[in-house]
Amino acid sequence: MEDSTLAAETLTEPVAAASSEEKADVKDFITLEECFKRIVRGDPVEFEVENLNNILRRELQVNFYYLKPRLKSIIPFMLVHFIKCWPGWHKSNNYLSKQITFDNWFAKFKEYLVFKMNYLIKNDYEKVQNLLKSNQPIDDILFKIDNSTQMDIPAEKCIAPYSICIQGLPKMLNSLVFCEGLKDSIMVKEYKISMENDIKTKQLLNWPHVEVEFSCKELRFKRRNVHDFKRFLMVSSEKIAFKKTEPFIEEVDIIDESIDRTVYTINTLREYCDTYVQILKKHQETMELTDEYIADTEALFGEFIRDIEELDMNSMATNTFVVFNIGQCGYARNKTVRTSTHAVCFAESITPKLNLALFSFTGLMDENSDTPFQGLQDVSDSTDKELIKSLTPTLKYRCTFCEKRFYKKTDITEHFKAKHCVEQPVLCFKCKLQMDVPTICEMRWSHSCQGKDKNGSPAEVSGSKR
Repeated sequence: MEDSTLAAETLTEPVAAASSEEKADVKDFITLEECFKRIVRGDPVEFEVENLNNILRRELQVNFYYLKPRLKSIIPFMLVHFIKCWPGWHKSNNYLSKQITFDNWFAKFKEYLVFKMNYLIKNDYEKVQNLLKSNQPIDDILFKIDNSTQMDIPAEKCIAPYSICIQGLPKMLNSLVFCEGLKDSIMVKEYKISMENDIKTKQLLNWPHVEVEFSCKELRFKRRNVHDFKRFLMVSSEKIAFKKTEPFIEEVDIIDESIDRTVYTINTLREYCDTYVQILKKHQETMELTDEYIADTEALFGEFIRDIEELDMNSMATNTFVVFNIGQCGYARNKTVRTSTHAVCFAESITPKLNLALFSFTGLMDENSDTPFQGLQDVSDSTDKELIKSLTPTLKYRCTFCEKRFYKKTDITEHFKAKHCVEQPVLCFKCKLQMDVPTICEMRWSHSCQGKDKNGSPAEVSGSKR
């Protein structure tokens, strides 16, 4: 076993197992969270093997009863190795500068270890040992199963030491249900519901897996919906108490280190967008734009400004992207065909997230001038067709699930109707109110909670009948 010390020498290799007499003197075990905090502070951490086994059993839900003897002996050492190799340590500066929250950072750390332990158990020690000896990238192999349906979720629930990987077309994956089979088996079936109604522009802009980019000569930004879906199986008679979801900004970072950044107030950006839309309407014929295209641009501008408002920073810097909890709420939904009081249920927890990136903005010439947006003013007063057309906007769409690009809104909406199944209703974590996805998308994944008790108790979600 190679030395399992972190580069910053914050974690040492576990010492040999303590004798029974020594164990009697052992007080409280170090928890995974305490280990994480010590590493972040740069403090040394030393574990006994039994302490590591305790973390594996209690926090990572590893069932030692089913492990082979050789795997039992090596798994605590592998845990140290994976703690050392977690790629998330490079975000320490982001945490210290409060660009990411501790809870979110630690959750990703724990999720990483759960996946690694599952991989080790499923592939057995010999295969993992051979990979380590040959220096093959275990991370690359593991990432192939990161979109599994059995994931670490924010719930009081034991996590099974395995994952279920299902591949297929989005229309099939979106319509899966699980139900009981013969002799305690589980069957996977499709429950298709066609998407009959068209998706409106405001709905599309906040729809799962939709990315929209705006660009013109003076402004370029992109909005990408990166909602976090965590999926798991449960029995319909179970109730899961989801933790209250607090609003958060997950990440703030520079897009290109070689390019300077400039901060603009929300009022400046709002005024520019309003002026730009007026110019589009004035020169609509010359730019060869339809009423719908201008309306789509105006709707996108509206969401862009509301994004900045929701960040509560009153400004946005160019060459910067931000990932945040749009709507400041969390949701769940259950998919089951009830055949008994203990039917199998396929459940999801959904944390709406948006990645907002402002690449560039060069429209502000002099904010103290009577005409701060001189470029817009020049186009507004001009009759030169080439000059007017130079400010023509471009809207690009992309389905991030299928990795397909579209240059017309009608094309991406038809794609979702033809290739994706209808998004099923969601349930608010806090007040248990059920809402359909088109409505909640139009409301930016936000709503006024109804029926929430005075103590703000978390919602309990159980299997619901189709």
